[in-house]
Amino acid sequence: MSTEQIIVVGLVLMAGSALQSAVGFGFGLMAIPLMIWAGVPLPMAVTVLAIATVAQMGWSCWQYRVDLAWRPAIPMVVVRLVSLPAGVYLLSLLAEADEGLIRQVVGAMLLGVLALQFGLRVDPRPRVHPGWLVLAGSSSGVLGGLIGMGGPPVILWLMAHDWPARQTRSFLWLTVLAVMPLNLLLLWHHFGQPVVEASVVGLAYTPLVLAGTMAGLWGGDLLSKPRLRAATLALLVVIAVSSIVTPWVL
Repeated sequence: MSTEQIIVVGLVLMAGSALQSAVGFGFGLMAIPLMIWAGVPLPMAVTVLAIATVAQMGWSCWQYRVDLAWRPAIPMVVVRLVSLPAGVYLLSLLAEADEGLIRQVVGAMLLGVLALQFGLRVDPRPRVHPGWLVLAGSSSGVLGGLIGMGGPPVILWLMAHDWPARQTRSFLWLTVLAVMPLNLLLLWHHFGQPVVEASVVGLAYTPLVLAGTMAGLWGGDLLSKPRLRAATLALLVVIAVSSIVTPWVL
C-alpha cells in the first residue's frame, strides 16, 4: 500500500473499532466500504478486517470473560462455520469484477444490512425457534465470508432474546471470534500470498484498533446512545449510497 493508503486504513480501523465499542456494531459496515474507496482490493480489505477483528474481539472477550456464554454459542458457531466457505467462494468470484461494480455491490449489501438491522423489530422472549438460529447463522457466515459483515444477522437473532446486555455483547464477540481462524484459512486458500501480506498489515494496526476500542468504550459511556446510534446510521447510509452512486458519476 502507498503511504496515503497506510494512513487512511489505519484511521478507518481505529474509527471502526471505536464505533463498534461505543454502539455495539459498525466495524465491518464502516471499514470495508472505506478501505475499498482507499483502493484496497476487497479480499485484502476483508483479511485486514479479520485480523483487526481478532484483536478487538479477543480483547473484548477477555474483558467480559465472566459473562461469556460458551454453551449457547456452540450451535451458532457451528452454523457459521458450515456456511462460511460459501461466502468466501462468492468473494473469489466478486473479486474478479470491475472496481466500480465491487463498490456498488458492497454499498447495496450495506444498505440491505442496515435496512434489516434498523427496520426489523423483534420482541424479546425467553426462547426462540431453532430455525431462526440456522437462518441467522448461515446468513452471517455467508456475509462474513463475502464482505466481512457477518455481525448484523447475529445481532438480529440476539435482539429476539431477553438476555442481559453483557451476555448479549459477549455472545456476539465470541461467535465472531470463533470463526476467524477458518475464515483466514479459506482466504489464504483462495487468494494465496497477498492474504499473508494483508494479515501482517492487519497485525501492524493492532495498537490502533485497541486504542479505538478503549476510546469507544469510554465514549459510549458518556454519550447518548440513541443519538449516537442515529448518527452512526446516518453515516453508514451516506457511505453506502456514495459507494453505489459514485461509479456512475465519476
